[in-house]
Amino acid sequence: MPKKLVAYTGLCPRVYQSSGKDHRGSPSKNGPKYLRRVLIEAAIHAAYAEHYERTAKRLGRQRGNKVARVEVARKLAEAIFYVLKKGEPFAPYVASPASPPDASRSLGPAGSTRVLWSHEDP
Repeated sequence: MPKKLVAYTGLCPRVYQSSGKDHRGSPSKNGPKYLRRVLIEAAIHAAYAEHYERTAKRLGRQRGNKVARVEVARKLAEAIFYVLKKGEPFAPYVASPASPPDASRSLGPAGSTRVLWSHEDP
């Protein structure tokens, strides 16, 4: 079912098939363009999160930053599907009790004061 949501957002690649050959092209851009735009914008910021950082860096080196953004946006759309289906809060980390995530992890360049998450209650 998450594949259908990703297809609805238009983030899945176009597929060209002919006589046993398979080519995957640019995103299909079906569905609402504003949803796709918001997911891409969220992917830019999610790429700093530890859960998506490896994917973004690997694809960024191999195929370019724009391709990496679309892949992270696809993963976010799948995560949204499961959050809505299960009715649970978004928790990308499955951390063991022995090693909780570092609450002081910052975004961006060194010296940045923005914090990804905090275990403190506001």
